[in-house]
Amino acid sequence: MVAAIHELRVDVSEQLQQVIEKFQKALDRETENQRLLCQIVAGQVPGDLKKNLTTEEAASLCGRSPYTIRSWIKKGRLSGAKKIAGTGPKGKWIIPRESLTKLLEEGPGEALSGRDTDSDSSA
Repeated sequence: MVAAIHELRVDVSEQLQQVIEKFQKALDRETENQRLLCQIVAGQVPGDLKKNLTTEEAASLCGRSPYTIRSWIKKGRLSGAKKIAGTGPKGKWIIPRESLTKLLEEGPGEALSGRDTDSDSSA
């Protein structure tokens, strides 16, 4: 009888632990949703919701340097990018997220190379 009660306590304890874990996950999701909502209301749209990205945000998303992003813009690989401030190569740019996504979906190769690979193949 004592063994049966002990076994029942262990089973109930395990079930309670599973319920607590599920509740904690739901609470974590709700907390994150509230944080995102507060940012949006405050005008601070998180990077993963923005339609346009800065050079630094684009670089961070694809694991490249801002220099490489500016190079892609100069070469026309990121269509729709617009300079919004500054002069020279380090001016402030906005890049449409869909343009960056399209470039990244092309996969590795010439389109993702930060280097200029245009060479004269006729020798």
